[in-house]
Amino acid sequence: MASLGVQLQFSSPFHPEGNSVVECLNHDLKQSLTASVIGTGLGWLAHLYGVQRALNNLPRRSLGGRTSYECLFGTRMYVPDLDGPGVEAADTPFDINDRVTVLQDLQQFREDNSSASAASSGIKDEPVTPTGWIPRIGDLVREKVAVKK
Repeated sequence: MASLGVQLQFSSPFHPEGNSVVECLNHDLKQSLTASVIGTGLGWLAHLYGVQRALNNLPRRSLGGRTSYECLFGTRMYVPDLDGPGVEAADTPFDINDRVTVLQDLQQFREDNSSASAASSGIKDEPVTPTGWIPRIGDLVREKVAVKK
């Protein structure tokens, strides 16, 4: 991970006040939602997706002027104008070969760590899914969350 420029940062769970990055994001989210609600009179839930999309599309100094969306998907998010002709192809700031190399490095890192942990614990490090599908790095997945009553 260090070879990819990734630094792990640990913080106290359930205590966002102790993590300045989370606290700043929560502040930006709350400020944007408040402005949206005051402007339209609708509830904050109606604006959550749009605000999240806007915040993920803001360039960050810590990401070298790129957006969170760019770092995750390797391309800029296209936001069509309201009066525009429709969706156009977004320009890709990364070379596809660089993206493939990064994904291969991540896959190798996962395999190295899973084989080491499996050898030490005797447990196979594969996720269990009802369909037998095993997610790999680079796969797009959607998380489904249910609220316990």
